[in-house]
Amino acid sequence: MQNTTSEQVDDLPVIIHWLSQMQIPFLLDQELPRPHGNRQGLSYGQLGVLLLTYILTQADHRLCAVKSWVRQHHQILETTTILFKLSYVSFTAL
Repeated sequence: MQNTTSEQVDDLPVIIHWLSQMQIPFLLDQELPRPHGNRQGLSYGQLGVLLLTYILTQADHRLCAVKSWVRQHHQILETTTILFKLSYVSFTAL
Protein backbone atom coordinates (compact mmCIF):
# COMPACT_ATOMS: atom_id res chain seq x y z
CA MET A 1 0.00 0.00 0.00
CA GLN A 2 1.34 3.42 -0.93
CA ASN A 3 1.52 6.14 1.72
CA THR A 4 -0.14 9.43 0.91
CA THR A 5 1.11 12.70 2.31
CA SER A 6 -0.56 16.05 2.16
CA GLU A 7 0.98 19.46 2.31
CA GLN A 8 -0.56 22.92 2.46
CA VAL A 9 0.34 24.80 -0.72
CA ASP A 10 -0.56 28.38 0.25
CA ASP A 11 0.99 31.00 -2.01
CA LEU A 12 4.37 29.31 -2.52
CA PRO A 13 3.96 28.51 -6.25
CA VAL A 14 2.78 32.04 -7.02
CA ILE A 15 5.68 33.70 -5.20
CA ILE A 16 8.29 31.38 -6.70
CA HIS A 17 6.89 31.95 -10.19
CA TRP A 18 6.78 35.72 -9.62
CA LEU A 19 10.42 35.79 -8.45
CA SER A 20 11.46 33.61 -11.39
CA GLN A 21 9.64 35.89 -13.84
CA MET A 22 11.63 38.79 -12.36
CA GLN A 23 14.79 36.74 -13.15
CA ILE A 24 15.94 36.89 -9.54
CA PRO A 25 17.91 33.59 -9.73
CA PHE A 26 19.74 34.76 -12.85
CA LEU A 27 20.49 38.22 -11.44
CA LEU A 28 21.84 36.86 -8.15
CA ASP A 29 24.00 34.27 -9.90
CA GLN A 30 25.29 36.94 -12.26
CA GLU A 31 26.17 39.48 -9.55
CA LEU A 32 27.50 37.28 -6.74
CA PRO A 33 30.95 35.73 -7.01
CA ARG A 34 31.10 32.03 -7.84
CA PRO A 35 31.35 29.80 -4.77
CA HIS A 36 34.49 27.78 -4.12
CA GLY A 37 34.80 24.44 -5.89
CA ASN A 38 33.85 22.33 -2.86
CA ARG A 39 30.38 23.83 -2.55
CA GLN A 40 27.59 21.62 -3.83
CA GLY A 41 23.86 22.07 -4.10
CA LEU A 42 21.73 24.99 -5.12
CA SER A 43 23.16 28.10 -6.74
CA TYR A 44 23.07 31.40 -4.89
CA GLY A 45 20.20 32.49 -7.14
CA GLN A 46 18.14 29.40 -6.30
CA LEU A 47 18.87 29.82 -2.59
CA GLY A 48 17.91 33.47 -2.88
CA VAL A 49 14.53 32.63 -4.38
CA LEU A 50 13.79 30.15 -1.61
CA LEU A 51 14.94 32.57 1.08
CA LEU A 52 12.83 35.39 -0.37
CA THR A 53 9.86 33.03 -0.61
CA TYR A 54 10.32 32.13 3.05
CA ILE A 55 10.56 35.79 4.07
CA LEU A 56 7.45 36.75 2.08
CA THR A 57 5.30 33.86 3.25
CA GLN A 58 6.37 33.80 6.89
CA ALA A 59 7.07 37.51 7.47
CA ASP A 60 10.23 36.35 9.19
CA HIS A 61 13.82 37.03 8.17
CA ARG A 62 15.60 34.67 10.60
CA LEU A 63 17.85 32.22 8.79
CA CYS A 64 17.71 29.66 11.59
CA ALA A 65 14.08 28.79 10.77
CA VAL A 66 14.51 28.26 7.01
CA LYS A 67 15.77 24.67 7.20
CA SER A 68 12.73 23.45 9.16
CA TRP A 69 10.43 25.43 6.83
CA VAL A 70 12.00 23.67 3.82
CA ARG A 71 11.45 20.29 5.51
CA GLN A 72 7.85 21.20 6.18
CA HIS A 73 7.21 22.31 2.55
CA HIS A 74 9.65 20.00 0.79
CA GLN A 75 7.18 18.41 -1.61
CA ILE A 76 5.63 21.63 -2.92
CA LEU A 77 9.01 23.38 -3.14
CA GLU A 78 10.50 20.52 -5.13
CA THR A 79 7.44 20.33 -7.40
CA THR A 80 7.30 24.09 -7.95
CA THR A 81 11.00 24.53 -8.56
CA ILE A 82 11.34 22.00 -11.35
CA LEU A 83 14.82 23.29 -12.10
CA PHE A 84 16.44 21.62 -9.12
CA LYS A 85 16.04 18.90 -6.56
CA LEU A 86 16.10 20.11 -2.99
CA SER A 87 18.35 18.54 -0.46
CA TYR A 88 18.69 19.61 3.12
CA VAL A 89 22.45 19.86 2.58
CA SER A 90 21.79 22.80 0.24
CA PHE A 91 20.51 24.82 3.17
CA THR A 92 23.55 24.40 5.39
CA ALA A 93 24.95 27.53 3.75
CA LEU A 94 22.07 29.60 5.11
